[in-house]
Amino acid sequence: MLVGAGARTGRHLDQDPLAWTSPDGLTWTPQEMPAEPVTEGVHRVVELGDGRLLAVSLARTSVGVLATLSTGDHYELWQTADGRDWRQVVVPLTPETAGDHTLAVADGDGPLLVADAGEGGRVWSGALIE
Repeated sequence: MLVGAGARTGRHLDQDPLAWTSPDGLTWTPQEMPAEPVTEGVHRVVELGDGRLLAVSLARTSVGVLATLSTGDHYELWQTADGRDWRQVVVPLTPETAGDHTLAVADGDGPLLVADAGEGGRVWSGALIE
């Protein structure tokens, strides 16, 4: 599966999430993704273990799947164990949504959180989830 964002025909100013699947990496079939009337995109995809795929800006970690998102005002971190039930995670920094601000998550020896609120980047590692 390949995920991203792009404009659909006739709607060039409205970016929507897009996804494609391929059985061999040579031929690709577009998949239907839900779209809202705001700019959106997906950046990562993981399999949940039961054949279902989850596509957002996320990372699979030892504490479940963690996803960062923008509310349009600020960035947040959310966690799920099964891809259905989500809960917001309290993090040390929630940057305002802006071009040079970010909140990203990755997996290493445990969850890794990277944030920049325009005053320089910060990194936290270890147990973010209680």
